[in-house]
Amino acid sequence: MSTKIDKYLVLRGKNKDIYFIQKRLSKEQSSFLGYDFIKKSLETTDLSIAIAKRDKILSDLDNISKKLALEAKFTDDIDNIRINESNIYKESNDFDKNTDNLEKRHQEMGTKNKKEDIYTIFSIKIPKLPQREEIVSKIDSYVPIIIVFLTLFVVLIA
Repeated sequence: MSTKIDKYLVLRGKNKDIYFIQKRLSKEQSSFLGYDFIKKSLETTDLSIAIAKRDKILSDLDNISKKLALEAKFTDDIDNIRINESNIYKESNDFDKNTDNLEKRHQEMGTKNKKEDIYTIFSIKIPKLPQREEIVSKIDSYVPIIIVFLTLFVVLIA
């Protein structure tokens, strides 16, 4: 590895007097940033200012690498959690099977556990309000009978 002070610095521009940073990015950095090389003008002709700007850019790239490494570790941890959750899910399915068996036993014993029949609030039983479809079906069942009575009434009056 070279120990040059002007590492990654290149003179470019019309008169080759403006410093640019030119560096190949790692695979992780390039996948995050979307390009393989950095070729950016440091907008200075002074070497010390160019070195300071270069060091800032390189530290930003190092921070990106560290964040990507933490993110990779985090996704690995999430995958481990998902594996544990799938094991817990299998155990909860076993629990659901056991509760299904309990419900079957309650039905065999004659106790009904229908949530749709009655809502209870503070041990006061309140009947369930009918749904729109139930009301419409009841009205539809009475309409033919009402029509028959109305026609008989009209015939008797006339």
